[in-house]
Amino acid sequence: MAQAKILGVLGFPIEHSQSPEIFNRFFKRESLKNWSYTKFSFEEINAFIEYLKFNKEIIGFNVTIPFKQDIIPFLTEIDENAIKIGAVNTVSVKRDNNGNTILKGYNTDYYGFKCSLNSLSRTPQNAIIMGTGGASKAVSAVLKDSKIPFVFLSRKPSKDDCISYSDFYDHIIKSNCLIINTTPIGMSGFPEKDIPLKLETLPNDCQVIDLIYNPNKTPLLYHCEKNGINCLNGSLMLEKQAEQAWEIFKSI
Repeated sequence: MAQAKILGVLGFPIEHSQSPEIFNRFFKRESLKNWSYTKFSFEEINAFIEYLKFNKEIIGFNVTIPFKQDIIPFLTEIDENAIKIGAVNTVSVKRDNNGNTILKGYNTDYYGFKCSLNSLSRTPQNAIIMGTGGASKAVSAVLKDSKIPFVFLSRKPSKDDCISYSDFYDHIIKSNCLIINTTPIGMSGFPEKDIPLKLETLPNDCQVIDLIYNPNKTPLLYHCEKNGINCLNGSLMLEKQAEQAWEIFKSI
């Protein structure tokens, strides 16, 4: 019997994740009965690192909120693109002859978001990124490489390229603006919060990408669809980043 190989997704909370369904499709497609995918729900990342030491069937894992940056100090090695981005969402797990874990980090969110950006009906002239967490790092890297000017939007702006919500409207009045929500506001399993924007101020010629995929439509996307604003949820990004992560895991 083939040795069991376990993959999973690390996050907290993690109930909302649809990654198991995606990877189970990969396993079925390639007739891999010894592979499985689970949810690693750990409030503290240190506890998960300890858990890895005693679960030698785990060969890799994906990383989601809130650990995409927190995981970096625990990595043995990090892919060049992930270093450039400053966040990790995919980790391969190997073990040396002494049984020590060797963790290598990658970022497949970049590819996932690039696919989402390319699926838009038109190329935006500028962009506003809501949030400054791990997911925002891949988004900003794609926009930078695509030569699309952007600013971050935060409750507590701390950098020159970050604005407050009170300054939001001054930026979206520019034509053909893309707004990307990288925060968990509206995500299933997270505390309910109202998005700190006056949605009625969104111009009809803007475009919106909400990285949330569960639920399928967040309040932000409901507003966009109701008012004829071109919008997209995070399902395409989720699928595409998973496809690239799967190629990494298969090569371990």
